Amino acid sequence: MESVYRFLKFIGINAKKPVGVDEAGRGPLAGPIVACALYVPLGVNINFVRDSKLLNPEKREKLLKKLIDKNVKFGIGFVFPDEIDKIGIQQANYLAMKRALKNIPLRPDVILVDGFKIKGTKIKQIPLVKGDRRVDVIAGASIIAKVTRDMWMEAISEVYPDYRFDLNKGYYTDFHVDTIKKVGVSPLHRKTFEPIKSIIKEDKK
Repeated sequence: MESVYRFLKFIGINAKKPVGVDEAGRGPLAGPIVACALYVPLGVNINFVRDSKLLNPEKREKLLKKLIDKNVKFGIGFVFPDEIDKIGIQQANYLAMKRALKNIPLRPDVILVDGFKIKGTKIKQIPLVKGDRRVDVIAGASIIAKVTRDMWMEAISEVYPDYRFDLNKGYYTDFHVDTIKKVGVSPLHRKTFEPIKSIIKEDKK
C-alpha cells in the first residue's frame, strides 16, 4: 500500500494536508451510507491498511484499532434512508463525503477519492479508480467507514430486532426480504430500492 505523500510526489503535487475519502453502504436495502475522510500526518506509517472489502470483520476491527493508535485525524458523515430516497444514492454518496470532510478537524489542501470527484467541493480533488487498493489514506478511510457503519447497524438491530441487521447489516438476504414481506418496512429501509419499492406497491393494492 503506497503512502499518500509518496504517491503525490510521484505525480508532482506538493500537499501538506492530503485527505483520503471513501464510503460504505451504497448497496444495502436498509441503513445509512457512511463516509470517512482520513488524514495521516507526514512520517506516520499506516501501510498495514487494505481495502475494507478484502478483509473480514475481525481483521477490519483490528486495523481500525491500529489506525486509532496512530496520530491520524478523521471525520465521519452519515446520510440516512429518508435522504437517500429523496435525492438518490449518488447524490447521497456526495453528501456523506462532504459531511465527512466537514467533520474532520482540519482543512485539506487536496482530497483523494475512490473512483470519482465529489460534486460541490471546491478543494482540489484526485479521483482514483480502485484507490482503496492503491493509496493508504483511501484504504484507511474505507476501513473506518465500513466498521463505523457495521457497528451502527449492530446497535440499531436492538431497536428493530426482526430484521437481524446485526447479521445482514441491511444488505439483501433471503431472510431479510422475507421479513420485510411479513412485517413490513421499517424507517431504516430505503423505499426507492428494489425489491422494497415493489413490495410497498404490492401492499397498497
